Amino acid sequence: MKKEFRSFEDARKFVQKLNLKTYKEWKNYCKSNNIPEDIPRAPDQKYKDEWISWGDFLGTGRIATNLRTYRGFEDTRKFVHSLKLKNANEWRKYGKSGKKPDDINSHPYEIYKDEWISWGDFLGTGRISDKERSKNFRTFEKAREFAQSLNLKTIRDWKKFCESDRKPDDIPSAPWFSYQNKGWKDIKDFLGTDFTSFERAREFAQSLNLKTGRDWNKFCVSDKKPSEIPTTPQAVYKNKGWIGWGDWLGTGNVASVNKKFRSFNESRAFAQSLNLKNSNEWNNFCKLNKNPEDIPRNPQAVYKNKGWISMGDWLSTGSVSSVEKSKNYLSFSDAKKVVKELSIKYKIKNWNDWEKAYAEGKIPNNIPLHPEQAYSKKRLVGKKGK
Repeated sequence: MKKEFRSFEDARKFVQKLNLKTYKEWKNYCKSNNIPEDIPRAPDQKYKDEWISWGDFLGTGRIATNLRTYRGFEDTRKFVHSLKLKNANEWRKYGKSGKKPDDINSHPYEIYKDEWISWGDFLGTGRISDKERSKNFRTFEKAREFAQSLNLKTIRDWKKFCESDRKPDDIPSAPWFSYQNKGWKDIKDFLGTDFTSFERAREFAQSLNLKTGRDWNKFCVSDKKPSEIPTTPQAVYKNKGWIGWGDWLGTGNVASVNKKFRSFNESRAFAQSLNLKNSNEWNNFCKLNKNPEDIPRNPQAVYKNKGWISMGDWLSTGSVSSVEKSKNYLSFSDAKKVVKELSIKYKIKNWNDWEKAYAEGKIPNNIPLHPEQAYSKKRLVGKKGK
């Protein structure tokens, strides 16, 4: 005979008098055989049409996670910043304390996948995790070159240096972990403390009859370089005899930094007389060794803070580089608001619509065509204006 159950309302009234707090307590109650025969053990299945949640049925008021409405990412982050928590562990403890509002999710990195940057950004500490920071570390070769320029002698010296405020953020404190399987040998190799004197090393280098620093780097990649000869002599022998690659290799060539160039205005006038169209044509011109020795191949570096504006200005083409354009872009949050309005106005639903609207001049110049490129780095390091 088919069992007759109470109505949903009557069953709920009965259950709420039991003062059960959780689904687990309900299951234990059902096992005790105290449950009346006209109360279903699986009410969520029996009362599908009326069912809301266990919190509603038991009378606890608790809403299932998948039914909750949470604050937006920006509002959530603003709230969390006010808590002054220092790390993810403190956040987890706070989540279990019972003080957390119901519309603040305990797992923000899952709920806000698209906006999530790091715990440092979410908590407002500014700290970047070691895993995130490692993405921005210099290559092993460049980190070793930097380390060797410090003239440190031991691992203790290195650790003291790392504890100071002088270590750049893109240099790891524990290079033996960060560069494992990426070139790391030992601390002597990293600090450059196991090398011969500058004079003997230079004598060896000159015996190879190499022409450029690039030739030297190729030689070092081979297995022919003795271990007592450094790969980065410019760092190891800094203030110990190093002058330049021309002196090191015996070619007599003078490095660009030591050359005497024409003034910015004179060099720019020369460049503009060539009627070149873009940076590629300029680079090709320089590769053919057609530029005079007192005209730099990389004017943007030589004339930085000395008149340099852009390659368009240098060649007089009038074009503006993407770097220059980016200086006028709106912040990420402001651009997002403008684009939302434009998308509604011009019915922009996908990339093709966006590209077409951009080409038709419907998108302001202070909004980038490729926002995923223009804003990605800014968001990664947690700058303002997301």
